[in-house]
Amino acid sequence: MVEESAKNKARTVRVQLRFPDSVEGEKIPPVRVYLFDRQGSLIDSQPYTKETINLRLPSDQNFRLYVGPDLLGEEKVIPKDLLQQLIKAKAVLQDVLSPLRPSLLEIAISRGVYLCWWRYCVVVRGNVRKQFAPGSYATICQGTVKIYEVDFMCYLQRIPFPELERLRDDLLDLLRRPPFPPVPDPIPFPFPEPNPPIPPIPPGPGPDPAPFRQAMLLSRPQEGSNPSPTALSDVSARLSVLKGEPLQRYLIENKVTLAPYLCLVLPDHWYCLRLLAEVPIQSDGSFYKELCFWCPSDIPDLYFRVTQNIGGSERLVYSPSISCNTYWNYNGTPSIQITVTDPQAVACLEDPDRPIPGDELYVWPTAIGNTDLRNITDLESNPLVSSAATGLVNGTNPWGGTLALQMNFDPRLKTLSNVRYYRWSYKFEGDADFTQIDATVTHRYMTITYSPLTIHLNPVVLGPKTVNGVTNLYEVPDPSPGDGWVNINDPYDRPFAYFDSTGNKLPPFTYNDVLPRRSGLVTLLLEMFDASGNLVACSNLGGSGPFKFVLPDLSTPNTYTSVLTSNNITPQGQLIFRVRVDNADTVAQLQNVRTPLGTADSCGFLRFNTLSDPVTVEYVARHPHNFLTWGLGISRGLCGGVASTSGSTSSPALTPPPPAAFANSASYLLRNLGGSCTACNDGAAFAVNLSTYATATDGYGRQSQYDRHATIAFALIKS
Repeated sequence: MVEESAKNKARTVRVQLRFPDSVEGEKIPPVRVYLFDRQGSLIDSQPYTKETINLRLPSDQNFRLYVGPDLLGEEKVIPKDLLQQLIKAKAVLQDVLSPLRPSLLEIAISRGVYLCWWRYCVVVRGNVRKQFAPGSYATICQGTVKIYEVDFMCYLQRIPFPELERLRDDLLDLLRRPPFPPVPDPIPFPFPEPNPPIPPIPPGPGPDPAPFRQAMLLSRPQEGSNPSPTALSDVSARLSVLKGEPLQRYLIENKVTLAPYLCLVLPDHWYCLRLLAEVPIQSDGSFYKELCFWCPSDIPDLYFRVTQNIGGSERLVYSPSISCNTYWNYNGTPSIQITVTDPQAVACLEDPDRPIPGDELYVWPTAIGNTDLRNITDLESNPLVSSAATGLVNGTNPWGGTLALQMNFDPRLKTLSNVRYYRWSYKFEGDADFTQIDATVTHRYMTITYSPLTIHLNPVVLGPKTVNGVTNLYEVPDPSPGDGWVNINDPYDRPFAYFDSTGNKLPPFTYNDVLPRRSGLVTLLLEMFDASGNLVACSNLGGSGPFKFVLPDLSTPNTYTSVLTSNNITPQGQLIFRVRVDNADTVAQLQNVRTPLGTADSCGFLRFNTLSDPVTVEYVARHPHNFLTWGLGISRGLCGGVASTSGSTSSPALTPPPPAAFANSASYLLRNLGGSCTACNDGAAFAVNLSTYATATDGYGRQSQYDRHATIAFALIKS
């Protein structure tokens, strides 16, 4: 018995913990002692008490003993990365060496160490959406958000000192530029330049500004104030004298203040990322995750990616620049708004709110492209009366190209009525009868399988179909097949008809410049049919049908109504309204350049006598119905623009001839000091550019296929 007792004692180590510099009354975090073998397997662990802790040593070998935060709790669930978490939490390591056969280990834990064992937890929450165009979004309702921690210290340590100093010089160039105007809230990206370039760059996908908003909010010296120019000047002065490790440390200490500027100079390929969590996206596009970190001062810097498994192939649909999309010192606010622009990302087609009160079934034409029907001038006016603005978008712009007709159906329409099909037709003014729209319409719904979460796409052809000799019918879709309809490509997945307003029968959304192309006032006709192809009348105007057509209530913004008149409801119970289309080309011509001494010769030389002589550019910027904007610019040599003019109606106002004239004195063209150029008294070379832009829209965007451009050059020489 004595020998057995001694043997057991030799295989036990006692651990006694002390906290010598603890503050009286201060609570100590939950502490646990862990014993690992040399392979990293957990052998034993006990929570800290004021009494001595006894740990078993199962064999005569060396062990590693860690004192750190209690990661097991009462349930003693062992995390897969237990050892890595302890190292991250700066747990205290004590080697247990078999030759020494220690019986008691006394370990003192300083306050600076154990304070790091309080876990700092952050609730990360946000939403994921897909952008189709500026202001047009759909919910991403399936997929995975990957949350990463950005290790900025690791990033800077990867950069060789000479490269880091070069990046510092680039950063100083940014900080020394003329001061930006006061930064508004929300903060734009990039920071506005004092003099934005002309013409402006068209809007498009770019970095998400939300991280910059967060960074600037955290870096402001006071809530609601803008970054101090003096503070940035001090930072600039300090940076200019730092090199090597001091430069590294200074950038780390001031990362939040400098984040909007560092974003523009630091490349992504040195970043150190650690995957913290993979979070499934919920059906409303939201995601939520609690993340915990060691040490209260270790406020995380977070970065996000989004993946979707589509048909068994995982696709990274959101992976923006790390430099410009890191949420520095993220403390749980604000909510993360992720905007996906990948054209292949799968978004959900959301169910709209009911447009009218009550319980009546409805059929609701909603929009053309992304333009609500309420924007059509005279939408609900007498079809026998029209003006020049009738059918235009907001009274100014015509429709053109292929028009995607959007609709919503009451989700009970097929179960509570005999309505099964719809059909769209059109009639230009002067046509004898309506022409049925016959372009194929295909929508897609998804089904979801799990482990791994995978999206499967299923196409459904709605039409055209022939039923009992009735042609070009399209099926009313089921309200929610599988796991719901998807919205991947807006002109493909959402519309219920494609009206080729050109009349040239080209495939939808293929805009080849092929004549003839039609223009004029068009009446659109919507009809509903039963399963046998019989017309089903609506119940508007007291009809006996099972449903009502719905249009915008033009008296109240953002509301809709089924109280319609004979202006929109035919005696047969069909729906009509009018749009004005214009598929005409614009015209851009530069016909000549002249001075009082004559016109430019075939080599482009144009002579003048005195600096007061007018130099006249003769041009034509036209559209048959004035649906255009245009701009003309004159550039000198390498100096850029020296004169310009523009307009929103045809120029000349009258049908040519003669052309319009844009005149400037020779002195103005030669001496207008655009940029850093010097005056040219005796002559210079010039380029003239004229662009005409059609204002016709398909509801998604301007129809640029009808734009035209012209360019000429001449050399002005003193005679």
